[in-house]
Amino acid sequence: MNTKRIDLLNLDPHELTGLVTRWGEPVYRVQQIQQWIYRELVDDFDAMSNLPHSLRARLQEETTIGVLELAATHESADGLTQKALFQLADGQTVETVLMRYLDAPGSPEDSADPPNVARRTVCISTQVGCPVGCPFCETGQAGYSRNLTLGEVVAQALYFARAEKRAGYEVPLTNIVIMGMGEPVMKFNVTWRAIEAFTDAARLGMSARRIT
Repeated sequence: MNTKRIDLLNLDPHELTGLVTRWGEPVYRVQQIQQWIYRELVDDFDAMSNLPHSLRARLQEETTIGVLELAATHESADGLTQKALFQLADGQTVETVLMRYLDAPGSPEDSADPPNVARRTVCISTQVGCPVGCPFCETGQAGYSRNLTLGEVVAQALYFARAEKRAGYEVPLTNIVIMGMGEPVMKFNVTWRAIEAFTDAARLGMSARRIT
């Protein structure tokens, strides 16, 4: 992994505009790039078919879409809950959990498949460990290493959004809860910018009422 590349998930629209214009590209490329990343949920620059080849090549060389690497996954017996362990660029790890909720209890064995699942909620982390140290919390008792970057927070949601899109869900995620590893208000600027990415109409476009 080339950690010197610019993580596009770390950039808000203004910052992405600055990057694109420095490269001599028209401003409308920003909307196109965001559409591919957040709406089409692609993580391959070659798939961005309305971008010129030269821009796709430069994006491939100088940027990346997230810096998380999937280290392990575990799925519950009923297929409704999935936990992912991600390795960060510095070797640290964080956990993210997808929780699927059925339309009604007592549905058939294949109920985890569309369209039986009414809600798909992803629980994301904001820190490696937690400095608060609550006695009832395993994360807090394990100690604290660092805050996550904006891109590392957003990438967790996008990972499961892509997975649920591949599974056939027209709306991959219905809810996001920022209640994973870490205390989100301790680095509120990053948490708030992540919420902006989730609710911005030009990016994920989720309702603010669906973010907890």
